[in-house]
Amino acid sequence: MRLWALEDPQLSYCRGMAIFLCRWPNGSFSIIGAANKTEAVMELDEIGDTDGAEVSHMPACLLDFEMVPRGASDEISFDSLFRFSGFGEQTRSFVLEKAYPKLNESLQTASETEEADPVAARKIWAEAVESERKRVQHEPVPADTEAGRRLQRELGMASVVANRVVRTAGKRILESVETSKPKQ
Repeated sequence: MRLWALEDPQLSYCRGMAIFLCRWPNGSFSIIGAANKTEAVMELDEIGDTDGAEVSHMPACLLDFEMVPRGASDEISFDSLFRFSGFGEQTRSFVLEKAYPKLNESLQTASETEEADPVAARKIWAEAVESERKRVQHEPVPADTEAGRRLQRELGMASVVANRVVRTAGKRILESVETSKPKQ
């Protein structure tokens, strides 16, 4: 059986695509498709510095969105037309296990306690949420070169991004020097 997306040359970007989960130090998370982890980090730099963030390969991902009812929004934009409806079960489990292990541990206890003692259940849950907010810390990773470290200081780039910028610029400089040399 062949997948239609892989047969269509305009959709060749689907080949080799992986899904990554990024757990940010502030407690939020992002999901991104990319060829590999380095490319994912490069794309995530659009949102923030990934140094200290946890980036994990996801085995699968299902996010469900629904179209909002007519009249629910007067705004004319794509973003106002849809709202998040839910996670697929495998996605929910993976996000909880990988990005929020303290919440994952507390979820069953809080759920079991909720009927008998809702106040205690909310306390268990609130403590787990607070623990997760503090668990991941931004840990700056210095770039490999002084030029990369300068980019980090002045532009707030993650080390992976600064290193790639320096390598790309260096390669271009070397290529331009090679093409401008007289042939012997």
